[in-house]
Order: sequence, then C-alpha cells, then structure tokens
Amino acid sequence: MFELMTCGGMTLDISLVVQKRDLPGRKWSECLVPYSPEHHRVWNKYIPRMQEIIARRYADQARRERKNKATLKAVTPPKDDSFWSLITLAHKSSTTSGPAFRKALATALASLGKQRTKLFHRELLAQVKRANLWDLWAAAYLINGGCSDDGFLYFRAWLVAQGQDIFEKAIANADSLADGGWAFARGEHEMEELLSVADDALEMLDSPADLADPQGGAPKGKRFDPDDKAGLRTRLPRLAAKHLKG
Repeated sequence: MFELMTCGGMTLDISLVVQKRDLPGRKWSECLVPYSPEHHRVWNKYIPRMQEIIARRYADQARRERKNKATLKAVTPPKDDSFWSLITLAHKSSTTSGPAFRKALATALASLGKQRTKLFHRELLAQVKRANLWDLWAAAYLINGGCSDDGFLYFRAWLVAQGQDIFEKAIANADSLADGGWAFARGEHEMEELLSVADDALEMLDSPADLADPQGGAPKGKRFDPDDKAGLRTRLPRLAAKHLKG
C-alpha cells in the first residue's frame, strides 16, 4: 500500500510517516530518505499534505473492505466449484460485457475462499497453456486482423472465457471458431483481464498474494506464415473465407 513519494527533489517513505502515528516521539527527519537538515526543512512543508493523502488512502481502503464484505455476505458460494462450472456461472451474469463477467467470476471465487481462488488461477494458466498452439495463433491472426505475442496470450484467455464447449472444440480444430456463437464478441477477441481475476477475488478477501504469471514457450504444431494467404486458406479454410481479404 505504501511507497516512496518524491517531491521537491527529495523522497519520503510513506510507510514511516504512517508509523509515526503510533510513535509520538518520532522525528519527521527519520522518515526522510536521504536525511539532511535541508530535507527536513523542505519536507516540514509537505508533511500535512502527506498526512491528508495517507488518511484518504486508509479511508478508501476501509470503504472497499466494507463494500467487499457486504457483497460476499450476500453471495451464496456455488455448490459446483469446478473450473468450467465457475466459467459457466459467470456467463449467467453477462455474455456481452467482459467487465461484468469478470466481476461475477471474481465474486464467486471470493465466496469460495482463498485456497480455491489460488487453485482456479493455476487451472486457468493450465488451460491457457493447452491453447498455446500454432493453429490457434493463426486463428487469432485471422479473427483479430493480426496478433502479437501478447495478443495471442490474451486471445487464449478470451477463448477460455468462451466456456468449455467452444474451448475444447477449438483445441481439437481451430477452424471450428468459424461457427461463431461467441460471448463478448464486440471489439478484439482478447481478455487480458481474465488473467487477473484471481487477484480481484483475493483483493475482495483482503488477502493479496503473488500469483504465478502465464508461462511462455513456443506454441505446439507447425508455425504459420501470416504472409502466406494460400497457406492460411488451406490451414483454416472457413476462418480464412470469413476474415481473410485478398
């Protein structure tokens, strides 16, 4: 929550300023990094402002915690907490709004507790890794009109958010994505925010944690050439017919 704040060319460790509330005899100079009499003189002008900022942050955090507790109190934990069932449950809240889907999923995870949330995150990364296939990268390239490394990661997260049926069919045959029927179909087909939904849930539980990042690594299968239009039409004929121009 706290960090070093810089002003007037000098730095104040806010965490030490907060500690001073509980240490009446502490000198402000002990909070200065680095310390000099000039630093002390300059920062004396900023201390009241720092106190206002810190008090506001504490108040904001307290409001968020009260809101989260009230939200979770009103939520009944889902009986089926399997990975794909949780995705389906979130779909019931929204299949058109990514933020609404994310909020519903985070709330469901938070209602199940910290350990289940962490397990969901590991399961999510495992599914995203399964989808690390050249055929799916080619599909993302066609559907989104281009696809970078990060874009492919976010596309795979979006694919997971489509639910088990669409996901498994795409794993088996990327060209099946031509069938459509997607949730969150507006704009680019990416969902970076799904990768941090467990963080959202843990924040609701006031229990932040350092969760693993998605693993890199080369996709499986045969690399595609985005400049080879004939190859793309052979590889993904239905998607190419819908999305490839020229």
